[in-house]
Amino acid sequence: MKRPLAILFFSLALFAARSAGAAALWCGVQNVTPLAFGVYEPGNIAGSESHATLTVSCILTLWGSVRVELDAGSHSTGGWNRHLASGSSRLAYQLYLDPARTQIFGDGTGGSNAYVRSGGLQLLSRFDVDIYGYIPPGQYVPGGTYTDTIQVRIIY
Repeated sequence: MKRPLAILFFSLALFAARSAGAAALWCGVQNVTPLAFGVYEPGNIAGSESHATLTVSCILTLWGSVRVELDAGSHSTGGWNRHLASGSSRLAYQLYLDPARTQIFGDGTGGSNAYVRSGGLQLLSRFDVDIYGYIPPGQYVPGGTYTDTIQVRIIY
């Protein structure tokens, strides 16, 4: 039986923090493509995959690095156990930095990794951060629209 759409929406409750040795004058999220899993089929042994892109823009990038972090989401059950929710129903999923799903995209704690971009002097810079989503198979949940909210933090 096909289940209705499981979608992850990124909230742009953006936190931008400047480090003591700031790598840029200003950085912020310019655009986010939605991470939409489509119809989830629990019997599909491959699970469900999706891809999104987060576009970051910076003004006056100096020599240093810009760090992009994601939180565990509004329905996390602790650690990096992310869940999409529809009412009281939960659907486990994860976000990764790589398509092979070897690096959990987080804040660098508890086995997760942040995205770090290093560069030289630029007046204006823009870069894309790929986000790979995965829902494991075998989760039989009621039909519905499943969502989560992820907060993005940029440290520069």
